[in-house]
Amino acid sequence: MIGKAPVLHATSPMRGTSRFRELPLRFILLFVLYLLVGNFSLAMPIVDHKFIEPWTKANASAAAGLSRLFGTQARASGMTLMAGSVSLGVKKGCNGVEALIILASAILAFPERWSRRLLGLLLGSIAIFGFNLLRLVNLLLVAVHFPAQLELFHIYIWQTLIVLIAFGVFLLWGTLVASRSRGIQ
Repeated sequence: MIGKAPVLHATSPMRGTSRFRELPLRFILLFVLYLLVGNFSLAMPIVDHKFIEPWTKANASAAAGLSRLFGTQARASGMTLMAGSVSLGVKKGCNGVEALIILASAILAFPERWSRRLLGLLLGSIAIFGFNLLRLVNLLLVAVHFPAQLELFHIYIWQTLIVLIAFGVFLLWGTLVASRSRGIQ
């Protein structure tokens, strides 16, 4: 029919509906809640024993194996990574778990189907584990070849970078999920 104005539905973001305005607030509140729960769980002995220690030992072991590919005679003993006279303890804060909690909190808070969130958690965990391996290998190589630079790489570069990587993984996942939700391949 000629002259009839287009109908805007109540859920259209162009109208500034309350549902559209509530989504960012809901995401932020859920993100903070999941972040608090995740960080609180780190203090629980069962979480430390059943998740953190095995994750950290796997980080150290895999980093030793990857370091050997770069020609460094590395080995792991529990949560310690060694090469020659250098010994690095892979402790809380160096195992990627905090970055994983940030990433998991963001994915869980995101308004998407649970199947996609769980897939995001799985792939995100693999990504954080992989990037943390690169971090540990880099720190071991720096400790062996440039020991005076270890503090710079450990505290200032990698602590910031691993959080930025978690943020980047979330943005990549969110972009892919959003494009699939809209039917864009």
